[in-house]
Amino acid sequence: MAKNHGVFVSSRATPDKLDFMLQKPSVEELGKLMQTHLFLMDIGIWLLSDRAVSLLVKRSYKEGKLSYYDMYSDFGLTLGEHPRMMDDELNKLSVAILPLPGGEFYHYGTSRELISSTLAVQNLVNDQREIMHKKVKPHPAMFVQNAEVGYQLTSQNSEIWIENSYVGAGWNIHHQTIITGVPANNWNLEVPSGVCIDVVPFGESGYVARPYGFNDTFKGALAKEETYYQGMSVGEWCAVRGISVEEIENGHDLQAARLFPVCSSVEELGAVMRWMVSEPALQQGKEIWQRCRKLSADDISAYSNLYRLAEQREAFRIKNWPALAHNYERSVFYQLNLENAAGEFARYDLSLPEPLSESAPLMTRISDNMFRARVQQLKGLAYREYENEAFRLMRDGLTASALAKRQQPHLSVYSDQIVWGRSPVRIDLAGGWTDTPPYCLNEGGSVVNIAIELNGQPPLQVYVKPCREYKIILRSIDLGAMEVVTTYGEVRDFMQVGSPFSIPKAALVLAGFQPGFSTESYVSLEEQLKAFGSGMEITLLSAIPAGSGLGTSSILASTVLGAISDFCGLNWDKNEICNRTLILEQLLTTGGGWQDQYGGVLRGVKLLQTHAGMDQSPLVRWLPDYLREYARAEQKTVFLTSHIIQDMERLIDDCIIMDYGHIMIQQPVKELLGSVKRYEFTVPDRYEPNGYSGFYYPSKIRNHVETFSFFSEKEAEEKLKSLGVPFSGLKAESVNLEDAFIGLTGKY
Repeated sequence: MAKNHGVFVSSRATPDKLDFMLQKPSVEELGKLMQTHLFLMDIGIWLLSDRAVSLLVKRSYKEGKLSYYDMYSDFGLTLGEHPRMMDDELNKLSVAILPLPGGEFYHYGTSRELISSTLAVQNLVNDQREIMHKKVKPHPAMFVQNAEVGYQLTSQNSEIWIENSYVGAGWNIHHQTIITGVPANNWNLEVPSGVCIDVVPFGESGYVARPYGFNDTFKGALAKEETYYQGMSVGEWCAVRGISVEEIENGHDLQAARLFPVCSSVEELGAVMRWMVSEPALQQGKEIWQRCRKLSADDISAYSNLYRLAEQREAFRIKNWPALAHNYERSVFYQLNLENAAGEFARYDLSLPEPLSESAPLMTRISDNMFRARVQQLKGLAYREYENEAFRLMRDGLTASALAKRQQPHLSVYSDQIVWGRSPVRIDLAGGWTDTPPYCLNEGGSVVNIAIELNGQPPLQVYVKPCREYKIILRSIDLGAMEVVTTYGEVRDFMQVGSPFSIPKAALVLAGFQPGFSTESYVSLEEQLKAFGSGMEITLLSAIPAGSGLGTSSILASTVLGAISDFCGLNWDKNEICNRTLILEQLLTTGGGWQDQYGGVLRGVKLLQTHAGMDQSPLVRWLPDYLREYARAEQKTVFLTSHIIQDMERLIDDCIIMDYGHIMIQQPVKELLGSVKRYEFTVPDRYEPNGYSGFYYPSKIRNHVETFSFFSEKEAEEKLKSLGVPFSGLKAESVNLEDAFIGLTGKY
């Protein structure tokens, strides 16, 4: 492999420094260096300083004109501690080598790698059903893009790449070929296995014919037998065409050899291509080659007309877009970036494709309407109809699960009981907005966030209690509002703009207090409440304003759903509550995602991840679980300071408890919890504890005393007797880390 690449060579003594660089070194050359040096193929990333860039620009001009300057054979060879080419300025540049462990790199340097790397990336899709065109492609290693192909491809055409080209019905293609840049033509061209066809625009109207071999390395003197072109030695290729190697200028190296003719027309281009590739006896092609100006591969790179190449690509794209959209079931159209597709449909003023049928997959129909809306918007035309339809489809898809699982609410508390729900808010640390439909439905999502309280209290609270009257009373403490609901219509009126009770009404619908969402049918809401066993009062308290960016509305909705679930015996777990929150927001047409509710309902710092699909149920990974694994695996020491002691206990090995700037205790957690005890005993009513030596912060409620100590049970009993404490019923129990902290510091 290395002989086909640029190779970074470093001394084994200093592997992070570049000693020198080799361009396509021989196996013999590498063998000589192997004992003393390390090799890294140039399949990574060059990061260039401003100084390096300015010198590159400077070297690319000769006599004031832009000229060819190679990144590898020119620039690269001047770098390192012992450069292979001398250049006073470039030799002074320092180079560091940074290997990236665990990284993956797909190299597109050679013809074979272009196809193999694309195939590898394609095969990263674990579920092959996601590759819609898999049944259409005759062979997996076959890639066609921005092209018009009249030739019927088969499974025999393996390892092919056709791009920005016209391949007519008169062509005959085999395998292992790359076809690029070919303009519209009527050629009858045989393309042998292992031969590639490349056409490069030159000047205002010319074309350069640049056929080459699939495995060509483009290195070596033309006179050498080991210098191959199109799968044979250059000498053999010339001999069968009746020319001599000496006719080719710059024969010292194939990369610099002026081998490729500049043709004035597509007809000339076709004839010379046939002669160079598959018809060596074609006199017309030979004559064109001999009389035309010829360029080297280096020349073509420096002087090709990239504007014409881009225009040709654009022309093929204009033809391809409608065909891709029309044949969406057999193409990759809905797997593409539709924002980009919409931009091109608008730019080229392409007509929208035919509407999709109702039988098309739901996600495809959603994507289609979003695409149509964006095209119309970019054209300055009415687009809201398509946008609204996309969100309607998405809403119907998400709410279908709620309709499929109808509820049977029943009173689950006594008449004098109350259900009290409390939730924190959340702060997103990374990945925000990847939770929002339709993005997460197509791509999945990843969010890191943390649940937080405000002033030591969960700021979102909900109270639900029975009501003697068969009605639903809604109250908001922070807004000072109240509403009495007596009909299904009033419950269903949750989309009323400005209503302070949209959330609890939508929650009641999802809980089954609406026809279509309940397993039972009732004539009226009153009749359902009678069967339920009572009316209900729902009181909301939000100690933080809406719009704070802390997920207030979504987490409040989750809190309402959780409280109603407990009140109505629905037995929703936290995951179900959070999923129904997403559905609730779709019912409200506010269009939320899942990061807010999961971030608040689930405690601590966590990573939330979902896969693509209508069912968005995030996998939860808590930081403490992974931090311990990381510390042990990497043999790292992690210093943590926190007041969330429940998490710390299962995470840390050693602890430091500080009080007003001084260290009270510093020891392993296991030792601490193995030695500290909570002691309880009774004393006479009028006896007041006044501090006991060796006991921490004794507290008395009525005649019951609680304190903490490092004494054993026997030592504690003897110590209390020696202090003259009139105690009885001494009990000792082990404690967790939080209790130990509270007991030893006297603070919560």
